[in-house]
Amino acid sequence: MKKSYGRRWARLAWLLFSLVLLVLGGCSKEEGTGKTAPQGIQWPSEEVTYATDYFYDSQGGLTLKLEHNGTYPVPGGMIYCKHPEDNPSAMEFYWYDQNTRTHTQLGSVSDWAHNTTGPVYQDGHLYLFVSTGDLSGDDHWLKLMDFDTQQKTMRELFSEKGGYPYTPMACDGDRILMAKIRIEGSSYLEEYQLQTGERKTLWEADFNGEDGTGETLRHIAVEGDTLFLLIQEREKDGPSSLRIDLYDREMNFLRSIDMPLTCAGEDPAYSPVAWFVLSQNTIYYENYEVGQFFGRISGGTVEELKGSPIDDSGNFAMAIETEQNRDFGIFLKRYSENHELYKVDYATGAVQRAEYHPKEEGYVIDYIYRVGDTLFISTSAIEAVAPEKFTSYTYEVPISELGFEPYTP
Repeated sequence: MKKSYGRRWARLAWLLFSLVLLVLGGCSKEEGTGKTAPQGIQWPSEEVTYATDYFYDSQGGLTLKLEHNGTYPVPGGMIYCKHPEDNPSAMEFYWYDQNTRTHTQLGSVSDWAHNTTGPVYQDGHLYLFVSTGDLSGDDHWLKLMDFDTQQKTMRELFSEKGGYPYTPMACDGDRILMAKIRIEGSSYLEEYQLQTGERKTLWEADFNGEDGTGETLRHIAVEGDTLFLLIQEREKDGPSSLRIDLYDREMNFLRSIDMPLTCAGEDPAYSPVAWFVLSQNTIYYENYEVGQFFGRISGGTVEELKGSPIDDSGNFAMAIETEQNRDFGIFLKRYSENHELYKVDYATGAVQRAEYHPKEEGYVIDYIYRVGDTLFISTSAIEAVAPEKFTSYTYEVPISELGFEPYTP
């Protein structure tokens, strides 16, 4: 790996952890920045700390008290992880069955460094990228893990040295599509066949890791028989541009749609994309620099969504979905004292608003996980606390009970 690439990852390390903390509890908030300071999940150290989470069902009954370093709710329960008490450089993974209220250890990962924020779930399997080793240098690995919630097992599907820790992916039937960067100097779309384990490059373009020039595949979305590749292009000493290239399943090029560069923040060349949702002509984009954008496809361009609830706080976020809903999305304003939630109809672009007030005084909504028509709303203290004292309360709430009403900015 080129040394400049390692320095670049070091520069982005705190952004990586900020994103991790959207799904892994235990962070402190930097007031006024719209970003999070990484404390709950961090580089392997000599000390083990956990977040304590109290889970309540839709009737308000306490169902679980859990010490953990990250949770991933899925149908029927959740995958969660925690450091062993005697080995802070490892990460153990568990399955919690919501019906039987039992815990099963699935396995562990040695020399752990990072879990990706965007896992995907399909047919009882959670697919998650885990990084091991030293992300600030050359000696690290990217591993695609398969957590089988039915057989209660975990296994490594593949591992590659120097893998990009920001790698996004999408499920598409019997394959996983991954937007990847090759350290030798290219950006590419790779598929992994779930049945055979075969890996194949579907699309590739030149990319220079030293200066960020060339074409970079930032994310991938799938709708029906169409693949949407979010591509950032940058010429040397020139501005960046964003576009969406459409392909059919045989990777025949269909057309391009221009994206407004203003959605990418001040330095899009160094802005890996956290979320890219495209459904029924509605687009939601969010990068690690807290560049956020709602848009609607109109002809060959993307126009900003009328009535978009995104503000300048940097705290607007999407409810985390491991299975994407194609009809509407749920969003929130993190740490808001008004506790706002938003529902966006993907077919029309219509926006609705609701509020969910935590039962604990001085608590605000931190993040939301969505499983089907149910939300798991996590709340934390509005005042920053030390990670070893971090306590959150997570509430299971049916979307239908939130009373969404039309929103007017």
